[in-house]
Amino acid sequence: MCAVNLSCVLGGLIGATIGEMNGVGGLAGWRWIFISEGVLTCLIAAVFFFLIVDFPEQVHWLTVEERLFVKARLKTEQGDSAIGNSIRARDVWTTVRDPKVILAGLIHLSASVPGYMGTYFAPVMVESFGIRSPINIQLHTAPVWIVAIVLTLVVAYISDKIRHRFLVILVCGIISVAGYYAMFNVKGNTDAQYGTLFLAISGMASLMPGIYDQ
Repeated sequence: MCAVNLSCVLGGLIGATIGEMNGVGGLAGWRWIFISEGVLTCLIAAVFFFLIVDFPEQVHWLTVEERLFVKARLKTEQGDSAIGNSIRARDVWTTVRDPKVILAGLIHLSASVPGYMGTYFAPVMVESFGIRSPINIQLHTAPVWIVAIVLTLVVAYISDKIRHRFLVILVCGIISVAGYYAMFNVKGNTDAQYGTLFLAISGMASLMPGIYDQ
């Protein structure tokens, strides 16, 4: 999850840098951001399409012993490999009506929606605080994610130290909710509004590992 937060830091800084290309080639700065980051993403995706495999049996760059080790570990964690099995409609229905699956889905949904809202709409939130320059907007998002990285590492350390996740997730969730609540209610104070963004995003980002690390 820290890698996701780090990508948001770099995204803001890179976006601010590329935004300075405004007017180059007759294109607006925001167009260059989409072009450069989009082309790079497509190139990386094309490369990894041929590198990433679905099952340990298909990994050609591992030795036979390493493949057996990975298969044994996967079997311990989640059962036999499904490489030779077909998925039937009955299997899908059995899975989706399992109460544990439904509850897990609701938990993931409750974390993912505000989490991705912060990821994709942080610049929009910053702009709503009264910061209008596109470059400044991008630069203002980077510190938020730096704090999120630090808090995520601290929370992970504490959770691992006390061997407990529920209370840690609960506290982080409360921090995030408090941040969003304050953000929607603080008016006319740019610094205070910007501060609420740190709470909202850092709290949500730091609880993600506890939810997704099953």
